Amino acid sequence: MKLIEPPMAHDFGEPPAPPDESGQFDTARMLRTVQHGMPIIVAALVCGVALGGAALRVLPARYTSAAQILIDPKRPGAYGADGEFTNTFVDASKVADVEVILASTGLLRRVVAAEHLADDPRFGDAPPSLTQKWLSILPIAHTPPAPNTREDREARAIATLGRMIRTQRIGVTYVIEVDVTAPTAPLAQRIARAVADAYLADQRASKLVAVDHDAEWLKTRLDQQHTALVQSEAVVEAIRQKYGLLSADQGSGPDTTVDRQSVTAINEELIRAQGDVADSGARYRQAQDILAHGGDLGGLTDVATSKLIEDLRKEKGEADSRMADMSLRYAANYPGMREAQASRDALGRQLSAEIGRVVESLRNNYETALAHAAALKQQLAAVTRDLNATANAEGREKLSEAQRVVVTNNNAYETTKKALDDVEQQQSRQEVEARIISDPELSDAPSFPKPPLCLAAGGALGLMIGVGLAFLFPYHRNRVVDVASAERASSLTVLAMTPFLSPTDLQSGGRILPIPEYLAVKPFSRFAESLRLLRLRLRAPGANGAQVIQVTSAVPGEGKSTLAAGLAISAASAGIRTVILDLDLHNPSVGKLFGGEPSQGVVNVLQGTATAGTALRSHGNLPLRIIDAGLGGRPRPDMFEGAQLRELIRELSKICDLIVLDTPPVLAISDPLFISGLVDSTIMVVAWQATPQRSVDDALAALRSARAPLAGLVLNKVKLARAGKYGIRSYAYEGYGVS
Repeated sequence: MKLIEPPMAHDFGEPPAPPDESGQFDTARMLRTVQHGMPIIVAALVCGVALGGAALRVLPARYTSAAQILIDPKRPGAYGADGEFTNTFVDASKVADVEVILASTGLLRRVVAAEHLADDPRFGDAPPSLTQKWLSILPIAHTPPAPNTREDREARAIATLGRMIRTQRIGVTYVIEVDVTAPTAPLAQRIARAVADAYLADQRASKLVAVDHDAEWLKTRLDQQHTALVQSEAVVEAIRQKYGLLSADQGSGPDTTVDRQSVTAINEELIRAQGDVADSGARYRQAQDILAHGGDLGGLTDVATSKLIEDLRKEKGEADSRMADMSLRYAANYPGMREAQASRDALGRQLSAEIGRVVESLRNNYETALAHAAALKQQLAAVTRDLNATANAEGREKLSEAQRVVVTNNNAYETTKKALDDVEQQQSRQEVEARIISDPELSDAPSFPKPPLCLAAGGALGLMIGVGLAFLFPYHRNRVVDVASAERASSLTVLAMTPFLSPTDLQSGGRILPIPEYLAVKPFSRFAESLRLLRLRLRAPGANGAQVIQVTSAVPGEGKSTLAAGLAISAASAGIRTVILDLDLHNPSVGKLFGGEPSQGVVNVLQGTATAGTALRSHGNLPLRIIDAGLGGRPRPDMFEGAQLRELIRELSKICDLIVLDTPPVLAISDPLFISGLVDSTIMVVAWQATPQRSVDDALAALRSARAPLAGLVLNKVKLARAGKYGIRSYAYEGYGVS
């Protein structure tokens, strides 16, 4: 028989899909990987939760207590430290400054001193470092003790206290929360209160310093202004003496002379007189307008406020009432009516006369005011002429300027004196810009570690590790687990997937059936259907009338002998004349699968001690012949390199249509490489989820170097219940009653 060129992959079924080089993320594959690794994920999750529970017992408990401090905005307009010297409204930067102060070394030192924390071993003692802990294990190691002076203990206490304190602003308010975390709840509460009190005390101290500084500055300023005031008054007195200017009488200001006082007094009197003129003239003109238009003068203020006019009007009203009442009962010529009429008329004339006198009084007042104002103007003009005519005009000008300086110095002195009074009041009442609005409470539960947080963190860590292992484990193992990856890696088609047969699947009638008998009892099982699919994809004419198929694997234990026997039985069941040869001489299995006593076989034929006719044995009623490995001791290493095997295959091709060769694993023995040159097709059997991809690649590389006619792969021992996790579709036939 001539050597056969290896056929192309598409001659034996559907070509494999090209490798996916798009770089796109395969979501379905990821979900399948997660589903497959679910036991690992669940186990890692449980371990993580258990680790979190263990951390709750191992980690030391910490308790947190919080105090809240409100920063009060100051009132504008105050003096000293409350006002114009340090007066600012609270803003974000000021709140940030308060947070810095709360964590400052100066404030922490105040707390350490107040609470005697340097004497507390939890604060003042130096904890051993990690290096010292490790060195302490060694018997020869010696670590010098930490310095234990008062300054060192205070420094360590301050550092420890700083790590225990955390400050934060509550939203956008002026409230700052001081959180203190300590080994015990009472200690946390005590330290939180001490920090808040220390801040308030620090504010009082700093405010007192500011007030004292302001008071000293104001006292110095007041002394300077008093000196300036005395000096300016001395200058005024010197000018008076030089120019012979006398001061005004009592009640006058310090900047006036006799002449100037007269001018000022006349001016003030003139202003009042002009006001009287305007007022009296307005009232008089109003009365004239009412008389000109025939109106009633009763609306005038002077008329309305006159007691006499009011009484006359009242009497006239009563007379009118009597007249109206009498007119209803008596005639006009009745004597009583005439008497009442005369009385009413007399009251009217008296009222009109009195109103006339009021108007005349308004005219007199107006004329008197005019005359008084004119007289004052003449007097002012005379005094002004006399003042301008005196020889001391220059002295008065200098005196006026000096007196203005006195007034300015006096005003400044009074202002500073008032500010000093306010600051001295602040020294007796200290109001800081902060107050505690929430006292620290005694915590009833540790803030760390929190059971939900530890358990959740442990669970999350375990979940991440589990998912990572679920993704890394298949790639680390690098097993053949799905069709797509197998085809991409080998560039060959997966011809069929044969299911895994457990002892339960093979059991029938109280015993476990061998594969040949199982196929006869259950011809429509999934295993039988997969073999029929394999035959369909391998349907190709042989070079000498019979199709020669080599069945091999990369490593032992992949089920190649079982598959070869099943393929032979499947073909024979379809009426195809089939011969199966057991060429795995180092580990023969075909004879064991078909049963019967050991007989002459391949070894005997190749050694010339038997013929093909004597080595063949039949299998039941099927057109199937079997040639075992044979008897006769250990085979030679070069047994398949001669022409004997070629002649045996040519001779068998005359009596059958299909020859199935069960050959050894490629990576175990080199026999399959020599045999591959004598066959039409080579099938590589790969155990699903068991064979490393590297082994499959090495075996295929060896077969390709020998120019083996590779037909494709067969994924064997596929567990269909789990195959869906790797994207392998399981086409079940239970719906049709197939077993």
